[in-house]
Amino acid sequence: MKKTVLISALGTALALSPLTILAQQPAINLPAQQCGTDEWLKHAIEKDASLKVKRDNLELLTEEFIANLESYKVEGGCTIYVIPTVIHKENTITTYDAATAQSIVDELTLYFRKRNPYITNVVTSIDPAFQSIVADVEVEFKLAQKDQYGQATQGVVNESAFNSWNNGNLTLPLYYEVFVVDNPPMPGASAIATMPGGGYTAPAVTTIYTGATLAHESGHWLNLYHTFGYTNAAGNPNNCFYDDYVSDTPPCVGGTSCYSTQANPINTCHNDTPDLNDNYQNFMDYRTGCQLMFTQGQKNRMVATLQTDPLRSKLWTSQNLSATGVSGLAIYPCDSLTTGQSAIVQKNSTIKVYPNPTVDGSFTITHVDYSDLLRVYNVFGQEVNAAITKQNNEARVQINTPGAYFVFINSRGKITNQKVIVGKE
Repeated sequence: MKKTVLISALGTALALSPLTILAQQPAINLPAQQCGTDEWLKHAIEKDASLKVKRDNLELLTEEFIANLESYKVEGGCTIYVIPTVIHKENTITTYDAATAQSIVDELTLYFRKRNPYITNVVTSIDPAFQSIVADVEVEFKLAQKDQYGQATQGVVNESAFNSWNNGNLTLPLYYEVFVVDNPPMPGASAIATMPGGGYTAPAVTTIYTGATLAHESGHWLNLYHTFGYTNAAGNPNNCFYDDYVSDTPPCVGGTSCYSTQANPINTCHNDTPDLNDNYQNFMDYRTGCQLMFTQGQKNRMVATLQTDPLRSKLWTSQNLSATGVSGLAIYPCDSLTTGQSAIVQKNSTIKVYPNPTVDGSFTITHVDYSDLLRVYNVFGQEVNAAITKQNNEARVQINTPGAYFVFINSRGKITNQKVIVGKE
């Protein structure tokens, strides 16, 4: 549940490159088979305090998008986000063929589209308290059919030492990269994911592959915290006062066993009004064996990430889908179990940015007016103090420091993220 305590302590995370994750193992020991995302990020913050600023800036942008979500929707359809995906398998013990990799992304898609076999009947599968908010996240994962050089691939890589195809490369193509490893990247952790806010789209790292484990880590990758807050310590009574920045997930201490049932639900926290039961079937808890759902609030947060994060917003664009050889056609239709389905208004193709690249840091954005929201971010997700002047349906922007930037434009409910190069990239 979204609360107002400990926000400053919970707002920072780091998206690391795969090579960094595997090469720099911190002296952190976790209980076996737990997610290491939170502890890894806390360790990264201790090494670089500026990471908190990047995550805080992203959080403000996320909350702003969610607050205005209704104005971005149109009735009569839904937006399906297709994500090009690559499965990397450490091959010291076994390898993956194309069929195995395909089964992984197929199962992950079923979980995100509310179509996994354990939830086909929501009434009998989900605690009645949460049946109305089970979300079809409208995200689908498809194996890449082209590598970064445009050559044919099956979307699976078997390797003895991990190398990322894009590894922080900010040019197309971009992928969601999943690494299945034989040994954990930190002692005791069964999986780690990189959260938005840094300069990378990859990866999720898992030592034991299960569909629910990958759904959990993919939730982190799309900016979700554990339902019991910014911690990996499920079961701690203090978790009742931690925040996951989602409005419809009740506070809970979290758990590792699935001992709750519809007939005997549990309620581990009593600081919410009304006093709700735990959403113990949520993918972002640890309760192995009963992880079945994301909530509508979690969906909104993930959609906000896909629309506003400078890198993740590029993954599902037609240009990136073409570069990775992935079809943008949805596998499944809009959720038939949800009424009033709405689509996010697609990015505004009318808006143009020129010149791009710009040598002197000055560029123009067309087809905007005084009410449009314009913001400029660097590749680390930090908002840049750019000089912006609006006149005659155009905006003149001046950035004085060379580098790569992303211009976020909300023009009459249409969202555009445009990469701009100042000087030489």
